Amino acid sequence: MTIASGTSGTCTWSISDAGALTVAPTNGSSGYLLRGFISMYGSDLPWRNYREQITSAAFSGTIRIYTKGLSSSATETGDASNLFNACSELANVSGIGSLRGLKRTYCLFNGCSKLSALDLSSLDLSAVESAEYMFSGCAALSRVTFGSNTRLPYNYDNASGSGFVSSGKSCRNTSNGFIVTTDRAFSELTAAERAGTWTRGVNASFSVTAQRTTGDTADEDGKDVTISVIWATDASTTTRTLKVYKKLASSASYPSSASKTVTLSGNSGNETVTISDIGDSAYDFKVEFYDGTNTFVAFPSVQSNIRLIAIDRSGHVEVLGEQCYPLFVWDSVNGSDTNPESYSGTYPVSPCFVYDKGTNGLYYCTDN
Repeated sequence: MTIASGTSGTCTWSISDAGALTVAPTNGSSGYLLRGFISMYGSDLPWRNYREQITSAAFSGTIRIYTKGLSSSATETGDASNLFNACSELANVSGIGSLRGLKRTYCLFNGCSKLSALDLSSLDLSAVESAEYMFSGCAALSRVTFGSNTRLPYNYDNASGSGFVSSGKSCRNTSNGFIVTTDRAFSELTAAERAGTWTRGVNASFSVTAQRTTGDTADEDGKDVTISVIWATDASTTTRTLKVYKKLASSASYPSSASKTVTLSGNSGNETVTISDIGDSAYDFKVEFYDGTNTFVAFPSVQSNIRLIAIDRSGHVEVLGEQCYPLFVWDSVNGSDTNPESYSGTYPVSPCFVYDKGTNGLYYCTDN
């Protein structure tokens, strides 16, 4: 007996009366699922109307994911977004490694509130470009195994991640003892550091901030960086080590040697580490706190202190992404012999920027 069945692309799917979803290539070997161009909340998926009846999912063979627009031919997109979105009764997934070439895992398991464990070690996630909310709403999910080819990027534009390290759900890799407290930290780990079985809901107290400083004073123009760490551990060991690695934001990886290493003691504390004279460029930092058993990891950053100027389409000059001033055009060579830099009259709006076409100079002008 089946609740529903059908075909999608060159694959066959069915849902048994017990709620078991099976997906396999029709030829028994390889095939593709076909999705529509518009897939709001997975509405284009053939089992979407039965999502609340699905209790398990099993894949077999080799399955790729194609998308077909209203007037275009089907092309491979690797779009697995919303595949199980709102499958609130889903408790088991097997054979997921059959899915190949994935590039989007947005909301893949979003709302799967009965999932308690996932084995993704056979799933190739190395080419994923969008993974926001992949695990959001998975309240019961306590254990996930990732393979060495896992990439779950963090979206810095809207400050959203996969939801794996959700609020109050710090995660520990039982294979290497790494602990992360944010989605961003998880995404910044190397593939080797992510590989293994992770447990969610770990009690961890570890927070890190970084800011530019001059001496002991916060200064957005400063060439030093002060990293502040608040930590607490119940580890019975006495070894406590704090390491700070730094790299240019434009660099792909961190060096193997730490910029600073500090030996700590006790079960809690506040520690500040200053990296002196790093210059004006933007930097990323990797902060590791080893308590003798586990390694807590965080990735703070500081922006460049170089003043950036841009002119928007409205003719305003933007400084530091915060302040916008009107831009006026001046020609001291052909139209006026008055230098805007020393002009003491009243501009239409003050302060403002004046571009001198005659000298190709940009001036910041006030009335004084």
